[in-house]
Amino acid sequence: SATICSDPYLVSKSCSSGNISGIASSPGGGVSVSFAFSDPVLELESVTLLIPSSVGISLPPLGTSENNPLLTIQTDALEGPVETHPIESSEYVPRITLSYDPPRAGTGECDQHSVADGSCLTFVDEGTDITFTMTYSLAMAANDTVVLSLPSFTRSTYQQTLPSAPITEIPCVSCNVANFALTGTSAAVLRGGSWNEATETLTVTFGAAVASQRLISFTIPASVGLILPFPAIKDDPALTYEVQAAAGTLSATPITSSPAIGAFVESVGASQFASTSLSMAEARVGVP
Repeated sequence: SATICSDPYLVSKSCSSGNISGIASSPGGGVSVSFAFSDPVLELESVTLLIPSSVGISLPPLGTSENNPLLTIQTDALEGPVETHPIESSEYVPRITLSYDPPRAGTGECDQHSVADGSCLTFVDEGTDITFTMTYSLAMAANDTVVLSLPSFTRSTYQQTLPSAPITEIPCVSCNVANFALTGTSAAVLRGGSWNEATETLTVTFGAAVASQRLISFTIPASVGLILPFPAIKDDPALTYEVQAAAGTLSATPITSSPAIGAFVESVGASQFASTSLSMAEARVGVP
């Protein structure tokens, strides 16, 4: 649909609805939308075009910057064509991601079993690197903070002492961690991170200024001891971030992208007390 206004500055608000037809295509690396007007548009009339969600155009998963010059417009109007020109004003769409390396949930995985009874002698360290990436529309200054809310993340550990036993949580003793060093591409401008076990929040404090719309990425190292929940839900809306900045704040907002994580767990029927096993009917080399 189209809204056509006789006053280009929208002072008089003398507007009417017009009819158009549109064609959306994907020429490779984006979407192109072409409109054809069935109603005339006079000189200096303001035109607003609405592309309905039913067309199925999705915003880019990597986000887009404010006033992105790659977003363009052109017209082949008979009375005055205009070549491809950047759209002067477009909204900022951030890309906010949370990722894990390795993507491993806390299940009390056994590292070494007793040959005698299958009980677990040592457990796998299930800590993981957790990386958060964002682009903020406003500048960040020293002492500004980003707070991640990570429900069910914990510094407690898990153990499964026998394949027949349930997975049990071993509560952490020194659960909170203050002023630990962060890694990642933005580590140099960050003062450090702090984990609060009771609120399940991670607070990251900036130590230097960062210009607006710059990519900010940091990693909570596995040495901090944060264990992922089991299972982890893909793009879990309960995972949020908020920004407390001198230039402007952002209230708790869901993190756009986070992976799902499952796990193989041990059971009574697992061969040699392993969570996965492979057996052969006739274990003879070279024989089908």
